[in-house]
Amino acid sequence: MRMNELSRLTTRRATWSSNWIPHVCGRPGRVVSPEELSRLAEQLAPLSHGTQALDLLRSFLKGLGTVAARQRFLADNMLRPPISYEEVRSRLDVEPFHVLQGDVIRTDAAYFFGTRQVGNPSYVVATSTCDLIPGRREAALLLPIEPRHPSDYESQQRLESELSNLIVFRSTRYFYLPQLPDDEPDVLFTLVRVDPFAQCRNDALELTERRASMTVIGWRVFGAALRSIQVREAEGEVDIRSG
Repeated sequence: MRMNELSRLTTRRATWSSNWIPHVCGRPGRVVSPEELSRLAEQLAPLSHGTQALDLLRSFLKGLGTVAARQRFLADNMLRPPISYEEVRSRLDVEPFHVLQGDVIRTDAAYFFGTRQVGNPSYVVATSTCDLIPGRREAALLLPIEPRHPSDYESQQRLESELSNLIVFRSTRYFYLPQLPDDEPDVLFTLVRVDPFAQCRNDALELTERRASMTVIGWRVFGAALRSIQVREAEGEVDIRSG
């Protein structure tokens, strides 16, 4: 962090602290130095807005050599049959759940901008599993999915170009999923759209049709990609917030 940024940051911090933070807890304690604040900001940067998890995955996928090998790895290791509470409670002490984060579901109970989506479309559940426990939250966040077919591409070159980008999770608009077991035979893969998203009442999730759950690997990749897309750092944002 440059010194002029640090100066602006610490000056604003001191001004805000003295103006509106009520001191009701006795002794004020020690004062944080500008150098400590700078180190903290530098340490937080890769953890809060970094891409280490995705960089690790991309390096691993690159080591597989070809697009076909990467596709095969993701097809074998991202999805699994839906994980049921009944199955899990026989071996773990967990709270009841109807769906998990990353589940692929079908439901007529989702809404886009207040409009109910009919036709039983499919979504990926984006809300964290702990917030999907019945009664804990009112609504769940759902990301719509789009199966891709050969007819969606004007040429094989266009297909290969899009696929090579998708399977290393570089897109900020879509998340790649392999073909689902119940897809039509001509489905090549599935795109998860991160915008716009839908909402569904949490208590309606009990009645959804669950198509798949994510494996540990799939769930880790999904979480890293979603976090990277939703909280990525804009160009010049540190300067904006330090002014």
